Amino acid sequence: MFLIGYIQAFHFSRDISPASPHATHVLTWPETLETEEVISELDSFYSQGANGPVPIVLAISFVTQKAKGATADELGKFQAKLRSLSEQFK
Repeated sequence: MFLIGYIQAFHFSRDISPASPHATHVLTWPETLETEEVISELDSFYSQGANGPVPIVLAISFVTQKAKGATADELGKFQAKLRSLSEQFK
């Protein structure tokens, strides 16, 4: 259910004019993947205990980078960055 809300917010954010003070470009979505594939990738991401505190918005950014063809090294560095950023949410 949360993922459906995220998808709606993503599409809404794309419809807002970039010149608008309400525009947001932090939401990403792996457009080459079906929703079921995104869910599977998120399950895989969160199966690693260290990723537990990572907010879903950041986890979807990771899945998006993976879907765009990021290398294992790039993904590893990005994942470490996400884990570090997530420390502030504890």
